[in-house]
Amino acid sequence: MGIRSSYPGSRYIFPDANILVLLIAGQVRPNLVPQLSPGNYRFDIDDFEVLSRLILEFEGTITTPYILAEVNSLLSSLDNNSMVECRAKLAEYIPLLENRYTKPDELASSSRFPDFGISDVSILFASEQALVLTQDGGLLGLLQKQCDVIDYTSVKQLIAE
Repeated sequence: MGIRSSYPGSRYIFPDANILVLLIAGQVRPNLVPQLSPGNYRFDIDDFEVLSRLILEFEGTITTPYILAEVNSLLSSLDNNSMVECRAKLAEYIPLLENRYTKPDELASSSRFPDFGISDVSILFASEQALVLTQDGGLLGLLQKQCDVIDYTSVKQLIAE
């Protein structure tokens, strides 16, 4: 039994920018994964494999243009050759994503905008029928009462059981 069964209202998975970067980099070269780890969290090749299996449990993957812009920016931290390879993989991956757009002025009118910014608020607006996957504690707190969301650490623990 997979994680999706615990979230029957979620037909889609919605990875945050850090998780999406992990998925892209892992498809290019798994050894890139640790280089793109956010903050104190260290992603590794096993994380890429766990996430690849999890994505397959859902009907599709959701993103927003704001998340894609953040992914593009995060990929800029790589050496030039790796960045180009990862951006090429991202270009292949984008048509497979369901891209949900909300106008910036709508996002900016949210009371949560000053605290969380455009990318995280775009996730809040676009998360209908989706399980949001994050390792960002602030985003987790924003979303917990508003939509289905799971912390990546919990995913690893559930899959390990």
